[in-house]
Amino acid sequence: MVRSLASRYTVPFVGTERMVKRACIGWSLLAGGVVGIATGCLLAYLAVLPMFLGLFFFLLLGLIIGAVMFRLGKGAAPVPALILWLMGAGVSILVWGTGLFVEYLGLPGDVARAVRVSLPRRLTQQEQNELDAGVRRYVLSQFAGNEFRRGPADHARAVVGYLRWAATDGTMQCPRIFDDSTHAFQLGQRKRGWLTRVILSLGLLGFAVLSQVLSLRKPTEQAGVAEPVPGQSGADPHCGGYRPSL
Repeated sequence: MVRSLASRYTVPFVGTERMVKRACIGWSLLAGGVVGIATGCLLAYLAVLPMFLGLFFFLLLGLIIGAVMFRLGKGAAPVPALILWLMGAGVSILVWGTGLFVEYLGLPGDVARAVRVSLPRRLTQQEQNELDAGVRRYVLSQFAGNEFRRGPADHARAVVGYLRWAATDGTMQCPRIFDDSTHAFQLGQRKRGWLTRVILSLGLLGFAVLSQVLSLRKPTEQAGVAEPVPGQSGADPHCGGYRPSL
């Protein structure tokens, strides 16, 4: 009779425990993606700091993202290493790609500001708007390889064109819109410098995130969370919650 009662309550508990572990992994991955996208937008501006100083922030913010993922996923420990590698690598690539995409979106504005500064006279607000629109259309059309129409396919081609341009050239003769002259624009980091920074940033970001996430391979008590003692109140390992004893 005792065995029948134990089996009756053990099977549902095991099923519930699996659901909780899956939920913890899901919340960990979701939090990593949300925080990662916001971090990628910030890193797009920090990455262009001179002398590769921006690489430090890829390491620092990567550790923070990994810590958030670990905190929300520790209730699922131990987790198979393959799942953790996929989670960490996926979030790292998401952050890295977000940063590059924000760089691409911000480049036309940088070129337009450089063109405005190079003009011999001060522009009115209407002229500034016309210049910004004209420069943006010209730059994105150069990257896309044809007239840019703001469609998803045009953006996809323009992103690829931007990456190729930054890695192989990084300079552009942009028209000043209001006359026939052009302005020579140049990236602060280009060719080998830009390519080196992009590769190192992905490596540092992946190392930082995975150094935290891979700790979930260990059992809960080894991952920094003490298992509750039967009959005593204690922390519930599930998603970092608290469960009093009955």
